Amino acid sequence: MITTCDYVILTWIYLMFVPTSSLGMHSVIYSPVEYNTDIRVSVNDTYEHILSFPNTSTSNPYRIHANGIWSPHPAFVVVRQEKLVMSWEVPLLVSTSTYRIPFLNTARTLCFSKFTSTYDRSSSKRGRLEQVSDGNRNFSVSISTSSKDPIEVEIRAEEVVDYFLEKDRYYNVTVSASEPVFYFYDFPESEEHRSTVFIEMNSDDDVCLLASVQDNMCPIRDLNKDIRFEGDYLTFSNKGGLYVSPRNYPNGFFLVFVAMGDNFECNQESSLLPTPRKSRIYPQTRTSIVSFSIRDGITADDYMAATMFVFGLNLGFFIIFIVCVVAVHYIMKCRRRNDGEIDDDDDVVSDTEERSRKLGHDQVDSYLKRKQLTVDDFCINSSRIQKRANNYFWHITNIGIFYGIPVVQLMVTYQRTVNNTGDLDLCYHNFLCAHPLGNVKDFNHIYSNIGYMVFGILCLVVTLFLQRNQKYYPGCGIPRHYGLFYAMGIALILEGLLSACYHICPNQSNYQFDTSFMYVMAVLVMIKLYQNRHPRINASAYATFTILGAAVFLAMLGILTNSTAIMIIFVISYLFLCIFLSFKIYFMGYVIKGIMQEIELLKNKNAVVEALTPIRKGRFILLLVANMCNIAMAVVGIIFYPSYTDFGTYLLAILMINSLLHAVFYISMKLFNKERLCIMAILYILLSVVTWGASAYFFVNSSTMWTVTPAESRKMNRNCIFMDFYDTHDIWHLLSAPALFFTFMMLMHLDDDLAQVPRSDIIAF
Repeated sequence: MITTCDYVILTWIYLMFVPTSSLGMHSVIYSPVEYNTDIRVSVNDTYEHILSFPNTSTSNPYRIHANGIWSPHPAFVVVRQEKLVMSWEVPLLVSTSTYRIPFLNTARTLCFSKFTSTYDRSSSKRGRLEQVSDGNRNFSVSISTSSKDPIEVEIRAEEVVDYFLEKDRYYNVTVSASEPVFYFYDFPESEEHRSTVFIEMNSDDDVCLLASVQDNMCPIRDLNKDIRFEGDYLTFSNKGGLYVSPRNYPNGFFLVFVAMGDNFECNQESSLLPTPRKSRIYPQTRTSIVSFSIRDGITADDYMAATMFVFGLNLGFFIIFIVCVVAVHYIMKCRRRNDGEIDDDDDVVSDTEERSRKLGHDQVDSYLKRKQLTVDDFCINSSRIQKRANNYFWHITNIGIFYGIPVVQLMVTYQRTVNNTGDLDLCYHNFLCAHPLGNVKDFNHIYSNIGYMVFGILCLVVTLFLQRNQKYYPGCGIPRHYGLFYAMGIALILEGLLSACYHICPNQSNYQFDTSFMYVMAVLVMIKLYQNRHPRINASAYATFTILGAAVFLAMLGILTNSTAIMIIFVISYLFLCIFLSFKIYFMGYVIKGIMQEIELLKNKNAVVEALTPIRKGRFILLLVANMCNIAMAVVGIIFYPSYTDFGTYLLAILMINSLLHAVFYISMKLFNKERLCIMAILYILLSVVTWGASAYFFVNSSTMWTVTPAESRKMNRNCIFMDFYDTHDIWHLLSAPALFFTFMMLMHLDDDLAQVPRSDIIAF
């Protein structure tokens, strides 16, 4: 048997005695060559070395290691198999974000596939590949170069053990940018065992890696420059995972790992929202140890159980709640009859039947000078107020139609792009709990939004029932304008639809789809609270949605650019809006006339103190506190932007905090003015607090983060926590829907205690 030393001696003898003036390249052939043996050859532009490896009976493929030295003219390694040729150069140049790095140590695994025909991955019809003979396992390796100076290259061929992957077994593999690896997994032949499998990948270092799942066909795309041309792929550094369905890979699949040239694609610098952050400094090594395992995904029965349980839970609550509302209504009706009250249907009237009144010029002057105002002072021209409230319903319905249709179209296009290109980095899924269904990669996060739609419909049904059946005493109680409640129900439904669309492919470009109607609902809550005591000077739907449109526009600019300038513009505009609304609230809608009165007092030297002293001290103090809180939020936003918060989340936080402040203020003022909370209001307040607290816990424990790179987002991925189907964000969906609904119901019943109190006795705070 010829040894490695013999190869070297024969090579030098050949180079010394064969004339170098001969035209063309001469081949030095070594046959047979031993496996698992280091073979060193010296090549130049005249001589090509061919190593012929003998045929073997093993079913595992072989891995070719080719190590060389630096040279401006690389050595070319060409592996010839029966039906395939594979080649690469030594040193191997790997592209990075700024330049190309030469790697002297290279290794490639030979591909032996029992299928040879190809197919179009964008086609919706996937035919079964044609099976052919495995062929011979012999192959040859040729080494050549264009360098005039001799280049030494070391070649070794070794069998790949554990090449055929098994379920529920952990594997460890070393991978680098020039030494990719791949393995093969074949689904069981029996249909009942061909379930979706889940691949979980982990690494203890911070090297940016790329994993790919490719169909059972040769050649394998396993280098940085071509791995994205086939199959499904994603980047990860510490943690990654994906589900693979036999529907997409009926003949099994190759699992490929390769390290990137640098960490740019996995670091924050490559994000659409680059953020400077202090982080650990890792050694710039391009070798990583990856551990991975394959396990069965959930079965069809598990899908059915998880989906039907949530659907049944929502539907059951829907039915029980309707029954309770109807029962409570008729119990209260019977109780009023027993108390001797007249409660015929003819006595049930609406606010539109109230006689309208107009406010004269002289009345406005006295109106502005009064220290204490009542709800009756703001119930002027009630038919106009009712129409203004109904406008919210029609506006939000039209906005939802014209806003939602492009969103659906865009997100379906995103999903098709992911399916056609295999680029799983386009979508920020929680890959450790992303259950596919058909062409949808993450069905559970879409389905968990069903609660928003169910509770939105429930809000509409309850509002309609109460509007038609609730007892109304003319001239008494808080005016019952139901247009805003209908708008809240529609907003809740649209939030569910758009959130479902967003979760088809969540990423940095479409985050606002998930939050737009959360903005709307937060604003509607504030408007409804203010409308209760100030129906005449409440904001119109036109003004409200115009301001919301401007806010969403700024949010879009902030999300796309991550610009501090946009943030400053927003904060300044927001503070000016707060000041304007403060004047409007203090002067009860007559801003210009109220300011003119104050200016006239300031011109009078004897009335300066009177001008500077607020007439309505309680209202002034509350507005001052509210403005101080908003100024504090603006300052905090500028300080922490963009390092710790993003524009969309910051805007949502401002609106939610203001809604909470309004609710706390309203309830506090009710109690301060010796009004009481009825049992229904207390019940809904408690339910709101409990559900909001629980949902906030799961919202904070997020499993993805769209403001960073896909690889950094995957570090936050978490396993399912409920029925092996839903994760923390799904639970947030399932809990925040009833939380919003209970909030709306709390607003509806908050002033039930005033139903028989004359409006002239109800304080407007």
